[in-house]
Amino acid sequence: MSIISQFFPSSGGGGGNETPTGILIPADGIPVEILGFSGSGGGGTSAGGPSYQGYGGSGAVMHATNYFVQPGCTVPITIGAGGANAGCPCGQGSQGGTTSFNYPVLPISVIGGGGGAGLDSGIPFMRHGCPGGTGGGSTRHYSTIIQGESDAGDGFYFNKINEYSSSYYSSGCSSCACAWSAVTKVSDAEMETTPWGCRGGFPGRPGKNTCAPPGYLSSCGCGGGATENASCWPYMNPACTSPVTCRKDLNYKYYCSSISGTMTDYTGPGQWGQSTTNAGCAGGLIIKWATAFGASPPTGFPGGTDISPATPGYYTYCFASTGSIELP
Repeated sequence: MSIISQFFPSSGGGGGNETPTGILIPADGIPVEILGFSGSGGGGTSAGGPSYQGYGGSGAVMHATNYFVQPGCTVPITIGAGGANAGCPCGQGSQGGTTSFNYPVLPISVIGGGGGAGLDSGIPFMRHGCPGGTGGGSTRHYSTIIQGESDAGDGFYFNKINEYSSSYYSSGCSSCACAWSAVTKVSDAEMETTPWGCRGGFPGRPGKNTCAPPGYLSSCGCGGGATENASCWPYMNPACTSPVTCRKDLNYKYYCSSISGTMTDYTGPGQWGQSTTNAGCAGGLIIKWATAFGASPPTGFPGGTDISPATPGYYTYCFASTGSIELP
């Protein structure tokens, strides 16, 4: 490991040594970009079957775009695991694990998504989602026992949430194959901003259960997202007779970035930190810096994969499991 004083002598101006290519290393270190996601929360469960499970919250995001690490430092990286399905005593999903970049000068992290709600008709409080980096989703039941609205878990990393004039699209129809009416957006979602970049983790959505003889109109709130809080899991009256009101909410956007060389939906289906009714998905982390500063040593990124060929002009390392990164 290099000695920091070799790069930043006590005398002289505002910079350190030059790289072999003649690039001056700034006094505060090598500028790096870091994109990380925590583990998503586990889905809930219930005696009523899988259709009553609440979604776990997706992995929360941290995206550092104004961040510097001293040359030669080895930085531990922790990748959050997905939460267990129904891992809590009352059937809620377990919270996902924390993902962190453990640079001691300025450690950054995001905690895992909250667990989704479980449900039992005899224990109505189980229909509420759990808080986390993103909030776990609520659930619902076709039953007069627990009518009304169930709460979803709160998220921790946002300045504003999406708000609408109505929570739902709605339209009178005789089946679910109908046109949805528009709703008016009142405010746009805003992620939490920091001096080094941003973090995102939004609340889940509440669920509703409304008596509408001869059945019930029910909606199950999805877990929160890393970018906004606009998603919902829609359900219909089980005795769907004409006319009946259909309800469907807006879909949220996944967190997108081209840090790995192509634009990717990192919290979308099959990706890091995806929201699910089963066990949560593990998170991940990518770090990259300009090639002028040099590569990490061949054994300098245990737990990671060198994906630099996909990012011309940058050395880029992808971590799907806990490890560390050594700066050049």
